[in-house]
Amino acid sequence: MAHKKILFLGPEDSPLITWLREQGEEVIQTADKLSAQTVAGQEFAFLVSYGYRHILRKEVLDIFPGKASIFTFPTFRGIVALTQTSGVS
Repeated sequence: MAHKKILFLGPEDSPLITWLREQGEEVIQTADKLSAQTVAGQEFAFLVSYGYRHILRKEVLDIFPGKASIFTFPTFRGIVALTQTSGVS
């Protein structure tokens, strides 16, 4: 299985980063505000936003059509996202 380059937006001490790396994925992490210019041409397979404090602009999300996790949307921030995806209320 090919390793994927994942852009992780959130704190560098997130256990999710550790888990992704244990699965063999290449994870690029930042908690800084992101611009489309920063991401363009990087060839990320996925965008994961977990605990990210900035609003993702449409221009950034457009670079990841169908590749952004549910965690990118403020409605599903943090533990709420886990309960939404697992069906637990």
